[in-house]
Amino acid sequence: MHRAFFFLVATTAFSAWNAALHAQTPDWMFALEGAYIGRYEVPDPSGLKDELTSDARLDGRRNLSENGFVLQWMIEGESGVVETLSTWHWKEGQMCETEIVDGRPAEVCWLLHGQTNHAVVLRRGGEWEGQAMLFERTVERLPGQLRITDQHNNGDGTWRFHHGFVFEEMKPEASKR
Repeated sequence: MHRAFFFLVATTAFSAWNAALHAQTPDWMFALEGAYIGRYEVPDPSGLKDELTSDARLDGRRNLSENGFVLQWMIEGESGVVETLSTWHWKEGQMCETEIVDGRPAEVCWLLHGQTNHAVVLRRGGEWEGQAMLFERTVERLPGQLRITDQHNNGDGTWRFHHGFVFEEMKPEASKR
């Protein structure tokens, strides 16, 4: 009887600890908090340059659930600044990204593939231009800098640059609007 009770208590405690661990925002996500200014890079379709760049800004704030961040992205385009909002939040051991698409929330979740002291690599499956793809996102935090790079692989083993951001951390007085 006592063994069964001890087993039940131990199992319940482990389950609660494991659930709390999976719900806890990982340390690397706190790099998203703050104001950054830099550039957005995409491959040059003409092949004349390695990539095309545009001015970009990122403002990250903790969400009210304290499990992730609300991100305001601003990218300079040909017709002005394009602004989007997304949330990156930790859910069931995955980093889930939610954006509004056609007036409705659209969520994609990324699995943790690898992590070092200054970078995390996330992967997910998906579709792009009607073809199944494997997507990889690297979030790298260096002193005063944040890099976010997305690549894709169509199954042939070659990773191709999809787009990326290179941000410099803004000083607190410069980030006020």
